[in-house]
Amino acid sequence: MVKLLQSPTLQQVLFEAVHFTNTLCKAVAKALEERSEITELSFSGCSFPEGGDAVIARALKTNTTLKDLTNTTLKDPYFNEGTEEVFCEDLAAALLSNFTLQKLSLSAPDGSGSCSWLSPLFQALQVNVGLKILRINGIDLIDEKLSTAMRIGLHMNSTLQSLNFTGITSGDNNLWREALSFLRTHTALKVLNMDFKQNVMESYASAIRMEVLATLCENESLDTLSIMSPDAALKNYLK
Repeated sequence: MVKLLQSPTLQQVLFEAVHFTNTLCKAVAKALEERSEITELSFSGCSFPEGGDAVIARALKTNTTLKDLTNTTLKDPYFNEGTEEVFCEDLAAALLSNFTLQKLSLSAPDGSGSCSWLSPLFQALQVNVGLKILRINGIDLIDEKLSTAMRIGLHMNSTLQSLNFTGITSGDNNLWREALSFLRTHTALKVLNMDFKQNVMESYASAIRMEVLATLCENESLDTLSIMSPDAALKNYLK
């Protein structure tokens, strides 16, 4: 596997529904650390041993080729509680020195509640100057720690161009208000997408829409805005 992943012609790799072992995790990490031409790496519906995906994340500290990383394995119904926090901490640590990665896509575990484990990632954005596209699916903003990390990290970041929150489940309007306040001063972001899940109350989605629009009164750089809610009528977008 190491030899395959280190092939000079291999650039795009997708692991789908793979049951990773510790040995396989180390093989992927070894390839990323030592010699790899992979530019796109995706994990879909996979499962990892405890700490296995964190081993791969740590390998990104020295990797200089990977530009696109997608990890939707955290939606696996058999995930071990707490593993997403370890993974995100190691990924965030890597982003403090890895400025090659340009696109990152993550998914929160179904029914995981607070997404405070994402806090280190947003904190790392204060320093990172490589990431241009960030996609997070299934975010549930009910934690003040995460809201503060989003506000500070996104406010200090100068390179992120596209921010996508899909499958927004629920949260606290005041926390979203704090998190989105970075829009008032951010000058690099060009695209903001927010997509609410089917069961989210329309009054909650509407309050967030109004907050985004209020911040745009001071924002002169954003040129694409999409806020989708399944239960919203046209009048909700014209307020």
